[in-house]
Amino acid sequence: MSGYQNTPMKKRVVEEYKRQADDSNDMSEGYYNNMMSSPEMPKCDQTGQEPEREKRIRREIANSNERRRMQSINSGFQQLRNLIPASDGEKLSKAAILQQTSQYLYKLQKEKDQLGSANMQLKHMLSKFNNMDSDSCSGQDSPPPKRKKHDTGKVT
Repeated sequence: MSGYQNTPMKKRVVEEYKRQADDSNDMSEGYYNNMMSSPEMPKCDQTGQEPEREKRIRREIANSNERRRMQSINSGFQQLRNLIPASDGEKLSKAAILQQTSQYLYKLQKEKDQLGSANMQLKHMLSKFNNMDSDSCSGQDSPPPKRKKHDTGKVT
């Protein structure tokens, strides 16, 4: 006869059921204590079927896990929806949220690339300006060239 080993998984399952069993008093504290203290718990009754109570426990735990998973997914979609600028108050499906998020990320990437390009151009212009400024500063020892007088054609 196979049985459950007293494992951390078994403990987690039992703890999860304890939290959910507050509404239902079918399971007594003695059952929980017996379940935790025995090294093995029978998996099947004499007919080879899993006890109905254990099936219910497994189903409730699975439902709880699924509920928690869906809440996590919905929370993630809500966070994405809050980040999309075009979704001010309108109801969006999950597919629409993903599509608009993708479009928004693409737009942000293009803006980032444009800003990077503009930044490089400005740096290049600044380095040229600094080079011109340093060239004019190095020639300060000699006087500036004299300007030629233009002949206006007047006789004095």
